[in-house]
Amino acid sequence: MQGLHWKVKELLSTKDNVPDKLKSIFAASIKIDNTCCKNEEIRPKKASKSLVTATTTTTTSTTQQVCLSEDPNYVTPEERDRQHAAGLCVKCGQKGHKIK
Repeated sequence: MQGLHWKVKELLSTKDNVPDKLKSIFAASIKIDNTCCKNEEIRPKKASKSLVTATTTTTTSTTQQVCLSEDPNYVTPEERDRQHAAGLCVKCGQKGHKIK
């Protein structure tokens, strides 16, 4: 289950009877992933609120905006807090190591 998306792993872990056979895990994972993709497609698009403004000053002032949610390494503050509280790594969601 290491290669699964964190959302799929999270949803699998909330099932009452987690599949124990590889074929069943694949089927459940695919079903969850397909549902997540469909939900993502039909979800109303919102203007991104997570913008960071960096200003560099030389003789003139320049402002550059970066959308954090488009960064593949971005983890929401809620998810970061949840994983930190559970003693899990913020990036991969596993125990045994963590980002400080």
